[in-house]
Amino acid sequence: MNVIRVKRTLILLSLLTLAVTGCNTTTVVHILDRQSVYQTAPLAHLEAGNYKSTISVQQFKSIGNFGFGIFESFDGDAILFNGNVFQAKSDGQVVVPPESAKLLLASCMLFDVEKRFTMRNISSYTEFKKALTSHYATNQCIRALQVEGTFNSITVACNQKQESPCKPFSQATRLAKEHTWKDVKGTLIGFWLTPSVPDAVMPPGFHLVFISEDRTKGGRVLDFESDKLILYFKQVLRMTVNYTPDATTHFDGVPL
Repeated sequence: MNVIRVKRTLILLSLLTLAVTGCNTTTVVHILDRQSVYQTAPLAHLEAGNYKSTISVQQFKSIGNFGFGIFESFDGDAILFNGNVFQAKSDGQVVVPPESAKLLLASCMLFDVEKRFTMRNISSYTEFKKALTSHYATNQCIRALQVEGTFNSITVACNQKQESPCKPFSQATRLAKEHTWKDVKGTLIGFWLTPSVPDAVMPPGFHLVFISEDRTKGGRVLDFESDKLILYFKQVLRMTVNYTPDATTHFDGVPL
């Protein structure tokens, strides 16, 4: 995405409140609710080279108990799980960051389990996504997903810290380090975004991160294989995106 296009997109986001297809009302909100995913900035903001940190670890976990993000200077990936924030460093190892640590981008919500089911014989992340998408009664709502089990193998990517000035966003994320682990127990957390959410906010589809049960390994999910997984998910009606210091864009979904 070139700079001109990004600027035009951000201008549109600052002027319009957009709605997910299928809903005929829109609202602007300033308060996170239990039916909303909160995102600190549209992805286009970072793609335009705006690397000013938008939120601290302390603030991140004060507005949700479930989510993910990218640390300042691309210094690893943030994982928010059960109200605790973890930092998956470029070597795939997980540490607990200080409350004052800053994030470039973060997405989170207050997660409550609405449905639970079991999936067996998952040969790949691609097969997982295909099976789960076909399970949905509608593709008009965002889903929050928590997936637990033992992974025969799992491959993740972890952002690598950049020296200032940081490289353009697409280049910086391509420098992420990949790691594969065998026979590891852990949890996937994240979201499935409806195609009605604009690419400038976040690409549609699955966005999942992994953290091991012993909280020592983690990163963004690239692929995995498992014999059995327990899935918990919640339908999300709204997505609230902060695009200026004092305004948000609000996307409404439709129920199952």
